[in-house]
Amino acid sequence: MGEAYQVLDRALALDGANSLGPLAVAYAREEVEALVASMGWSHQVSADGREVLTEVLANLRLLGCDAGVSFFAPFARAAEEVARAELDLACEADENDRKGPAIVRGVLFGVALAALRRMAREHHLALR
Repeated sequence: MGEAYQVLDRALALDGANSLGPLAVAYAREEVEALVASMGWSHQVSADGREVLTEVLANLRLLGCDAGVSFFAPFARAAEEVARAELDLACEADENDRKGPAIVRGVLFGVALAALRRMAREHHLALR
């Protein structure tokens, strides 16, 4: 159990290049870049986001979970849809370019998305 928490802490700290090994991180990074390209996203897409996903993939492999980047393709498509809807709403709401409400909304949307994923998972667990 302690080892699982250490893996989680490493993923959250984004220190995978030191703890996971450069080859594991490099392989995961290549996969993430391929996902970004397959989505047609600009190469300018968040370097931080790409690095977080890289760390997640490398840590999942360390845990013995074979959730490669293809597992995350549906997440990427859903995230794109959610981001589009969020930005459409933000454009309507922020005519005065106020950043505070936009940041709070972004946090709340993230919490809502996590809650919806949790509810969907609970539903499918009950079905199984």
